[in-house]
Amino acid sequence: MLSSKSYILVLVQTALFAGLLLFWSKLGLEEASAEATCADGAAMASPAGPVKEFRVALRSEGFADTVRLYRDELGFEQIADWSVDGHGEGVLLAAPRATLEILSAEHADYVDEAELGAPAGARVRFALSVSDVEETAKALQASGAAAQLAPPRLTPWGDRNIRMGTNDDVQVTLFAAREADAP
Repeated sequence: MLSSKSYILVLVQTALFAGLLLFWSKLGLEEASAEATCADGAAMASPAGPVKEFRVALRSEGFADTVRLYRDELGFEQIADWSVDGHGEGVLLAAPRATLEILSAEHADYVDEAELGAPAGARVRFALSVSDVEETAKALQASGAAAQLAPPRLTPWGDRNIRMGTNDDVQVTLFAAREADAP
């Protein structure tokens, strides 16, 4: 059984990932359906198993800055506030769809090399499909919400990417899919 503090931290982290998903919808992506596609053109299917919602919970030592990044700078919609006096703060940010990339360590290093120039070793990295990677990166840097870790790159798979680092040490890849793969 989780303590109330641990439970709230899980909820906060969950809220932030949900907010990332809303970012995709704010960029004009169609609502998810059984026939929707991901930024890379892969089909998105309705879950066949018991899972009805996918959340990632992000523990944040700089809660206000993290909320500002995802809610205020990236435009995610806040749908709940779980803040409890004496027990910290938590919010839930929403979006209509998400995908989960599962990469072997070797493939993750390959992606890091392509996007960053060297393996980063991050266990979790958010990847956000955006219309203009440079403009989005500039806006995040100007707000102080994230720092650019590498110059813009054209990946071997044809996407234009910029790797960012947040104040909570989360790496975020901003990517614009090549036209043939764009939804």
